[in-house]
Amino acid sequence: KIPLEADVSKLFFHCESIETIDLSGFSSSNVTNMSQMFCFCSSLKSLNISSFDTSAVLDMSYMFDYCKVLEIIDVSSFNTKNVSNMYKMFCDASLLATVYVAENADWSSVASSEQMFKHCESLKGKNGTVYDDNHIDAEYARVDGLKGKLGYFSTK
Repeated sequence: KIPLEADVSKLFFHCESIETIDLSGFSSSNVTNMSQMFCFCSSLKSLNISSFDTSAVLDMSYMFDYCKVLEIIDVSSFNTKNVSNMYKMFCDASLLATVYVAENADWSSVASSEQMFKHCESLKGKNGTVYDDNHIDAEYARVDGLKGKLGYFSTK
């Protein structure tokens, strides 16, 4: 696999014409900053980041911000236990309907999550929890129905 640099912030920033990105052949174990990585990829329909190792990542702010036509994001391989910044991570992804995560995903280190899901009107959790403007931070960043709590995430 091809190793990525520690800072991949803005890697695909404003790549407005790209419809498909496949990063399955890259190693992300050294990455610490994924901020704005796909921000403003407004035509992105398909994204393969299913093999990402995110155990060293600290910042995922704006990562999928303004991915207007992306309907499914699979982050089930993500280890988010060290991530502290998820500010506007999925913001303005208005067609985003499903976010796949691992059932044991740990989002407890997130300190900044304001507007994480702002304007994600199509988002729906595993058990049917729908987007609510009153819950747009990490409060609902969990698998829907797990331990009887509402959430916006699903498992495969």
